[in-house]
Amino acid sequence: MGIGDDLMWLAQAQQQFARTGKCVRPTHKGSTYAWGRRLWLREAYDNQPCIDPVHGENLEEKPHGRRPYQYDPRYRPSPAQIILTTAEIQWAQDHMPKGPYVIINPDAKQGGIHHNNKHWHHPYWQQLALQLAQLGIITVRLKPVTRMDTYYPAINTETDSIRKVMACIRTAAWVITTDGAAHHIAAAWHTPCTVIWGTCTSPYATATRGALGYEGQHNLIVKHSQTPCYTEKRECDHCVELKQAITPQCVIETLDIQKIKAHGR
Repeated sequence: MGIGDDLMWLAQAQQQFARTGKCVRPTHKGSTYAWGRRLWLREAYDNQPCIDPVHGENLEEKPHGRRPYQYDPRYRPSPAQIILTTAEIQWAQDHMPKGPYVIINPDAKQGGIHHNNKHWHHPYWQQLALQLAQLGIITVRLKPVTRMDTYYPAINTETDSIRKVMACIRTAAWVITTDGAAHHIAAAWHTPCTVIWGTCTSPYATATRGALGYEGQHNLIVKHSQTPCYTEKRECDHCVELKQAITPQCVIETLDIQKIKAHGR
């Protein structure tokens, strides 16, 4: 359960609200609580007129006990509409570079299903930061306050809220990330995005699962007989090893350098 799941549900809620004019509220097995916390307290749901936590119609987050993409091969994610506050927009303006910048996101979610299988080799992130600098591109890494590592010469900016991350991605020229919250947020803002998938999960639908990728994004996968793996293991030797076949140069080749440098002009 993460921000990406929240945004996929939010897109469905917004579509239902547009069709019916009726507000909804997130429920899990008919309850408005999950893991001891009210579902609508999640940051992704802030400022949303389609959500009414008291009178809204129930909209299950996990129909049939699972997320729609986990059982419906027809499922395709739609970009959610994120609504920021003036203060959140101002924070990004105050903390982000004034010229075009690219966000790198080496911080895959910790502790969930797939866990280490979504990580890209840390030395690759460092090499990528150096290659982007050599191309004259300003690079920003939005660093969670709990992480100690940095990637020189990227600008390492600490963030303590996913809302701040949303605001920074809104004005980025490009986002480079693994499968996770950042690629869903980039889709919401139509910010160009390169997603390093590897072999564990997939942007494309399979015979038994829906898609997780968005139209227009640049998806890097490793073609293999076991792709996608969708293991339940937090660390799958096959996924971890094969993901390293995606090199920093593979990422660079997906970028439109001229478009990045002209962003915002």
